[in-house]
Amino acid sequence: MTKNSQPRIYLAGPEVFLPAELNRQVVAAKKRILATLGMVGCDPLDTEILLPHDETPQQQAAAIYQANIQLLSSCQGCIANLSPFRGVSADSGTVFEVGYALAAGLPVTAFSVVAGHYMDRVNHRDGVDDKGFSVERFNLNDNLMIACGIIASGGQVFAGKFSAADVPLLPEQLFDESSFTSAAEALGRLLR
Repeated sequence: MTKNSQPRIYLAGPEVFLPAELNRQVVAAKKRILATLGMVGCDPLDTEILLPHDETPQQQAAAIYQANIQLLSSCQGCIANLSPFRGVSADSGTVFEVGYALAAGLPVTAFSVVAGHYMDRVNHRDGVDDKGFSVERFNLNDNLMIACGIIASGGQVFAGKFSAADVPLLPEQLFDESSFTSAAEALGRLLR
């Protein structure tokens, strides 16, 4: 990145699983917000991946993984959507990308459309779930390794308007422009 170029920001999140038109709308909103802040959004679906039909599903998955890692490695920061996805916690692929970005020394900020703590979303009694596992009591939006890693990079996790009672989320609830904007502004300050 040259001194006058705009920082490239990797957009980690489960939005890749949204219906195609909704995904396009959400990604366009993210890129528009970043552009107003002098940054360029890089979405995992921006990569051009050829998946030959004669490859196994595992070979196709490996090609997607490599393309996403190359894209992430070309960026100067990351914004992650840590909204609960298919459960009470963030999407596991997004969590991996956050860890990868942090290990690469990139600043990371995040947002979740759900306010409150991880513990609020887990069915428990006195800090123990119905299977007998303890539940983290750290008043963080998700697992401590995710939240504390982001905070250690100088980032923050911004929360949206939904509550634990709203989980599981519907596809159209997975993005909150206000929370994303807060995360983007915070990342912009880190990159100055």
